[in-house]
Amino acid sequence: MNPLIVLYYHRILPFKGYDVDIETFERQLFYIKKRFDIVGTDALIDVLGGKSLKKPSVLITFDDGFLDNFVYAYPLLKRYSAKAVIFIATSKVQNGGRIRKTLDDYWSGKTELKEIFVPNKKETALYDSLNGDFSEFLNWDELNIMKDSGIFKIGSHGHIHSKIFSSSKVCDFYHKDATIHWSFIYANNGDLNVGSPIFEMKSSLAAKKFIPSDDFKCIVKDAFNKAYKKSKDYNVAKKSTLAIIGKYKDRGFFENSDDFESRVFNEMVLSKKLIKEHLNIDTKLLSWPWGEFSNESLKLAKKAGFEYCFSTKKDFVRSTHRCKISRIKASGNKKRFEKRLFIYSKPVLANIYNRFHL
Repeated sequence: MNPLIVLYYHRILPFKGYDVDIETFERQLFYIKKRFDIVGTDALIDVLGGKSLKKPSVLITFDDGFLDNFVYAYPLLKRYSAKAVIFIATSKVQNGGRIRKTLDDYWSGKTELKEIFVPNKKETALYDSLNGDFSEFLNWDELNIMKDSGIFKIGSHGHIHSKIFSSSKVCDFYHKDATIHWSFIYANNGDLNVGSPIFEMKSSLAAKKFIPSDDFKCIVKDAFNKAYKKSKDYNVAKKSTLAIIGKYKDRGFFENSDDFESRVFNEMVLSKKLIKEHLNIDTKLLSWPWGEFSNESLKLAKKAGFEYCFSTKKDFVRSTHRCKISRIKASGNKKRFEKRLFIYSKPVLANIYNRFHL
């Protein structure tokens, strides 16, 4: 059996940094092209239907909907006659606006390199989007160009693309020295007061939302700030506060099953509707944010009309997993990238590897 490997990327950068840079991406395309067929979603549907491929194949996907996918990845995919899928978080796609210049425009002499979009040197785009700054994301006109080229299929990455509180367990506190996921601002309804409790979080599409009580949040903030004022040390204050609040059981409540199903279903339907309105596509493709989902959200995705749902579980595509399609993250590290492709292009080897590494 010739396997199908689905790779996923996020950003393609014009500098070496927090994600894959353009030189590495082109090198990877060249490597894949020599050893695999680069295929589109038709091949995926064939595999899921039990058909065989002529040779080991790769489907390239992108998550989130970053502008650099249009500016840098799109021209390189055209150069290598490669197809791809982009999954967009529809709340971050801009209406109207100008169509930004791409590498194609530079290669053809239509623009200077300095006029091409350069992402922020630090990865802040998703956090900034929660504050209304969508400058590092695509607009609908650019997505239409990508779609009409025949290179890109468009799928959904949900509408909000954020985490929510999914547990009553406090794992941290808001502070300049804490390591905090960017979506905390959404999960905590914009409350960024020092000492605010940070509960365990999951994707908004994967879990019931935990709503902490105002009383408990006040208790936590007060305890943390008193401990920090006394110690002047974040780690000491964290440890002390966790010990103090451990006795409090009445921390808030979870949304009920009906509210969860309504919230998740409506978000999926809204994302699908916006793609239909702006791109005239009734997409059947969904990428689970962070690869997180539940049995309930799987059912809701099918109800919303998504037939092919992509996870982040490392494996080649297996015909039984239509709504849990495995993908492999495209590492910027040359050895790791090539090792993963080699392992997952050999089903027997992949089965052995997964048994000991997953």
